[in-house]
Amino acid sequence: MGPLVSSQTGIILLGAALSLIWAGLIMLIYSMHMRRQTIDRRVGLVEPKTHADAAEPSNDAAIRRALVPHGLPAGLTAREQHELMRFFSHWKIPAEYAVPAYTAARAFAVVLLASLAYLLFAYLPAIGGNAFLHYLLAAAFGVAGWLLPHYVIQKLASRRAATAARGLPEALELLVICVEVGLALEDSIKRAAAELEHTNPDLAEELYLTSADLEILPSQDQALANLAERLEVPSVRSVVSTLTQTLRYGTPLVNALRLVASELRNTSLLEMEERANKLPTLMTLPMILFIMPTIFLVVGGPAALRLVDTFFK
Repeated sequence: MGPLVSSQTGIILLGAALSLIWAGLIMLIYSMHMRRQTIDRRVGLVEPKTHADAAEPSNDAAIRRALVPHGLPAGLTAREQHELMRFFSHWKIPAEYAVPAYTAARAFAVVLLASLAYLLFAYLPAIGGNAFLHYLLAAAFGVAGWLLPHYVIQKLASRRAATAARGLPEALELLVICVEVGLALEDSIKRAAAELEHTNPDLAEELYLTSADLEILPSQDQALANLAERLEVPSVRSVVSTLTQTLRYGTPLVNALRLVASELRNTSLLEMEERANKLPTLMTLPMILFIMPTIFLVVGGPAALRLVDTFFK
């Protein structure tokens, strides 16, 4: 038991050392990134800007630059980076700290799961004396810990995008009403977002961001493209494409919005019909396992009891 305890103490000390090393590396990279940002900011104050440079920055581009510091790529899509920023904003962590905090969370998950796996498997009789298997299982759990935060962010982003896409037909109908009464596109989007705050807060937040982009960015196409890039849903891309072409060629906006809303309604109905058609197939196995035995018991139970009374009296 003595060597086992010493090995457990060693792995705990090793995990603590790895955590300190990871934290030191993250702080070093972040300090280098902040120093670089300070230098760029000072250079930007004295460097004359051309018209192209003034039209270049966008909101999401600034977010991506903050989320992907020099030497530490996040490895996430635009939608996942936006979800990462939102996730850490709930914990009062600014956007520029998102990638260091995300990397620190992955490193902590690696050390925690690897240490727990090593300690738990050490007490199993089957592998209690196999040190190589201990390290192999600890490494496997460490890899799982490294991938787990990415998986969580990916699922959160996908679920949020799907929730926002479900409320898109209602948002388009609200936009039709707002545009028909004479509001501009920016004001219409803002008004629709205010109406959707309680029913679909995810879509309302995206519409607020889009309205802000339309007011700030020099190009409306870029503001709408940012919405499609943040959500990465086919229905949103279809709406953005239609609105972009409408604004570019001057076609009536109300007719385009009404047409897209009708198409999304029809698509939603087709998806619901498809799900309804799949229900008999999906219900077959639960009926065989749970419902049919109960029916047989209720219907054939009294007859079986009478047969038992008849033959075994």
